[in-house]
Amino acid sequence: RAPERAAFESGVYDTSTFTQNPDGTWNDQIAHTPGSRYWIPTFDQTFKAFYYDPNRYGDGLDGYWMFPNRSNTPPVAGPPGIGTTNVGNGTFGPYMSSGLYPDITTPWGLLDASGGAVEWTESLYSDHFRTRYYMGSAAGTDPAFIPFFDRADWFNPGADPVVGYGFRVASLVPSPGAYIVGACALSCAPRRRRQRRGA
Repeated sequence: RAPERAAFESGVYDTSTFTQNPDGTWNDQIAHTPGSRYWIPTFDQTFKAFYYDPNRYGDGLDGYWMFPNRSNTPPVAGPPGIGTTNVGNGTFGPYMSSGLYPDITTPWGLLDASGGAVEWTESLYSDHFRTRYYMGSAAGTDPAFIPFFDRADWFNPGADPVVGYGFRVASLVPSPGAYIVGACALSCAPRRRRQRRGA
């Protein structure tokens, strides 16, 4: 490969590893390069950013919510002012703006954890096929599935097709062991199935 191309191949992920074998398996780099400033968050990082609240049961009493809206009650599908999530709002058009529900956030202040996108994580569901876990619901998700897709105790393996998928970007912040999960990118694909997480 040309030296100019090689100079841009290795960063957070080494794109020279993005190759496929004759049997259909992939060789892409599994995890972001150590020391990276930005990366696609792991399943655990995304899960914590969506559901973990350091003050869940009171000041300094941490725990997890069932849904990513700081509640054990699922978000309500509907346009801003009526609902609390973009889920089911595909009739608004093929694309949805982010941040339409500024008062509906995760405990860490993240917007659109429900109805933004079915979010791809860095964590592998299958090492052999390099499929990765997805989380959450998208604007094109049927509202009937909100109580399932957005729950903390359900998950979606990356082998399933999805209805609108993307990813967030994580970054270190200047405090010990902390990170932040940022912007979400959207695209479209068919509906996907869910599977219950094991106990």
